This record gives sequence, structure tokens and C-alpha cells, in this order.
Amino acid sequence: METLLKTEGLTVVYNADDREYVCDLSAIPSGYYVCVNLCTQARYTGKFWLDEEMKKGDPSMGRYVLMGGRKTDENVDFHVIDCNPPAQYYNTENLRLHLQVDIPEENLRLHCCKSDPIKINDTVHGREVGVGYLLCFEDWTDNDYNDFVFTITAWIKKG
Repeated sequence: METLLKTEGLTVVYNADDREYVCDLSAIPSGYYVCVNLCTQARYTGKFWLDEEMKKGDPSMGRYVLMGGRKTDENVDFHVIDCNPPAQYYNTENLRLHLQVDIPEENLRLHCCKSDPIKINDTVHGREVGVGYLLCFEDWTDNDYNDFVFTITAWIKKG
């Protein structure tokens, strides 16, 4: 696996064997709701999913898919990919976001922009109550980074 970017709370790696991009979201505090949205203008089809370990601390047990979505056409007009379910309360200790894109060219792969977290702080109690990331992937050479755009937002379940 090759690390594409690493920033505070977010690491994206590329697994060439599976042609898969994996974003480690385990830095999101446990006990937060997590919502993942995908907008796209990519000409390629693909799918994404959010998963976690089946059994904490035992990777041999596999991973459980929590939600996901799919881009099924080659339409490059702006559209939002439905996620099912859109937001849930997750144990974030080993939460990962996966993206697989059906790119027929063997040597072509996505590029990814760096994303620093947007932290939401409670000004009354002086604590973090939410965090957000914008994750932008480029699938060609025009460098507009609008091909697969994820917004990942997380907020505290209960004060």
C-alpha cells in the first residue's frame, strides 16, 4: 500500500492489488455520528463503502460494511451519489472509507488533495463537538479535483 496523503486525523492509502483507495477515519472521536456524502463529475464508474472490524482488535475476523453507494454511469454532469444509510452512530476506532473506481487504463490512477480537518468547538465548554473533512480525487489530467468529492462530517452524539 502506498500512502497518498497524511494529515491531522486523515490518512489515504492506495492498494494497487485491489485498485482501491482507503481512508482511515479512526482519528474521529469514538461516540460521534458520522455522515459521508459523495458528489461526482467523474467519467468512470465506481463504488464506495464505510466499514469497521467485525471484532475489535481481531483483523482476522474481517470487516463489516456499514454503508455505501455506487456510481453506475459515465455521465460527467454533477450529481450526488446516494448513501445508504446517510448518517449513523459508529464506533470509530477502526473506521475506514473505501473507494474503488473502474478505470480501464492500467497505469491511470486517482490523485488526491490534502485535507486539513475543520474542527467545530463548543465555545461555552471549550471542547471539540465536531469535525469535518473534504476529500477530493482527480481521475484525469485537467486537475479540477471534482471527480470524486467526499464530505465526511462527524459530531458528538450527546453532550
